[in-house]
Amino acid sequence: MTAPEDAVPSEHMDPAGHSLADAGLVAPMDRQPDLPAADAVSEKVAALTPARREALWQRNRETTFTIDRLIAGIDRLLSVQVDEIIHHPRFQRLEGSWRGLIWLVRIADGLKAVKIRVLNLSWRELTRDLERAIEFDQSEAFNKIYTQEFDTPGGEPYGLIVADYEPSKHPKDLETVRAFAGVVAAPHAPTVMGCSPAMFGIDRFRELVPTIDLPGMFLRPEFAGWRSLRTGTEDTRYLGVVFPRILMRLPYRPDGSRADGFVYRETVHAEDARNWLWGSAAYAFGAVVIRSFGTYGWFGDIRGAGRDLPGGGLLDDLPFPWFTTDRPRVAQRPPVEAMLTERQERELAELGFIPLMTARLTSYLVFNSNQSVWQPTRYDKPAARANAKLSSMLQQILCASRFAHYIKVIARDIIGASTTPETCRDRLSAWIFNYTMGGGSETSLEMKSRYPLQSAQIDVRELPGKPGHYALIARLQPQFQLDEMGATFNLISTVRQQAQRAA
Repeated sequence: MTAPEDAVPSEHMDPAGHSLADAGLVAPMDRQPDLPAADAVSEKVAALTPARREALWQRNRETTFTIDRLIAGIDRLLSVQVDEIIHHPRFQRLEGSWRGLIWLVRIADGLKAVKIRVLNLSWRELTRDLERAIEFDQSEAFNKIYTQEFDTPGGEPYGLIVADYEPSKHPKDLETVRAFAGVVAAPHAPTVMGCSPAMFGIDRFRELVPTIDLPGMFLRPEFAGWRSLRTGTEDTRYLGVVFPRILMRLPYRPDGSRADGFVYRETVHAEDARNWLWGSAAYAFGAVVIRSFGTYGWFGDIRGAGRDLPGGGLLDDLPFPWFTTDRPRVAQRPPVEAMLTERQERELAELGFIPLMTARLTSYLVFNSNQSVWQPTRYDKPAARANAKLSSMLQQILCASRFAHYIKVIARDIIGASTTPETCRDRLSAWIFNYTMGGGSETSLEMKSRYPLQSAQIDVRELPGKPGHYALIARLQPQFQLDEMGATFNLISTVRQQAQRAA
């Protein structure tokens, strides 16, 4: 049964049952209005009686409210689903890694001397690679980092490796760390990584309360693997473990910045920040190193914080949340997962960690120390103890490693020209003398960056039983330190003489 042609559809009826066509609001299809559409509708609405006009507007308001309510309900359902996705540990791990990488790229933007390269190598893949290799120098990781760059003419050795790993104190994890330390020590590539709260036998870094006796805790049998790692090989001088984790972004809020108009308020636990987006503090250390190298062309100024001065180990470009208070935005919250005391900082540095601290009376973060994993040998003489401690600092390893890269490249070119070991030594000594200047605390940072060594000595020897192979021994004392004491490094590398082509 079909509707009569002159019947008015129900959607064209107002609540009182009057036809909108009768009111002149819906024109017949075969009749065109003389005025523009907006003017025509305005005139016809004005012609309605007050009662019918009110009924029409009431209906429109109810329809609008209904649509808004339905959209808000959809937004709530979508928000719950989005919360489930972005708060999943695997998703947070992925997002934190990408945001850390973007942060480093942004800091390095415009610095021509800084190159960032990315290697997609998960902890599981690294562990499998090192386990399958008979020795660490037969692994694919060693081939990527040492053979293809440091040991290949034209290669570009790595000045710093930021490894987004979080090992625990599990023996399998520590064995991977030990082998990986050998991989990065061979090409003199200092490396920083994070650590899991399980490294301390806890579930969250917030559980690392000041009442815990850290030195006593690490004497327990379950921490024997960590103690063995620190004393077993000097390769761990090239490795730094940084914690606690840092805040990678603030929780999402409906501030109108989204282009799609989706109203999303991320549900987070403000009291303990349990499901906030935390990322590895290794990125923070990398940011400090890149900034120092971009400013001075050197790695010396990467710890401590001057009064009202940027630089050093200070971080002031992280997102800052606010504490939950009755009056909003009263106190900023440091963007770090746990706030450590000065006593904890000293103890953790002695235990082979690089703690990320909050700067006094601010919400900024700062690296006051950069102790490597290696536990320095304890000597009876104070000067020897101080030298051993400084030589185990990652700051000094970074400086010495940079020279090791250049010495290797220059020596390769010199020895390839069939010169004697004595000639190679003299040429290398003349080159490194250009970067050497005796100085003290009165020397400016700019001068120390131009002359980053207090003293240097180079020796070249032919290896017995290996014709054409030479050992390079460099004794370097870096200029940069805040301790007013010197640390001397002995760097050893080998270079083989290239076969001469026939004329």
